[in-house]
Amino acid sequence: MSVRFSTRCPNSDYLGFETSPEVGFDAIFVNDHIIVDSSSRAAPWTNVYDPFVAMSFIAAHTTRIGVGVSVLIMPYRNPVTTAKSLATIDRSRAAG
Repeated sequence: MSVRFSTRCPNSDYLGFETSPEVGFDAIFVNDHIIVDSSSRAAPWTNVYDPFVAMSFIAAHTTRIGVGVSVLIMPYRNPVTTAKSLATIDRSRAAG
């Protein structure tokens, strides 16, 4: 049995630190927050990148680290286009 480590992508201001491939993680997960209110509690989530763009960027820059979504707000997304976007990222990773 091997131990695998993952982290969340620094695609918002809530982590407080940056990660990089040199850290040695096996996977990086992104979050999805499309609509954020103006409360102080929501302030760290106002700078969240689009998860599909972020995953594509990460996948294009590594051959070893897996990518995934830890939170995807499905009620705001079309399920067919979401499935196609994720399948495209998956096929691109398999081909690369």
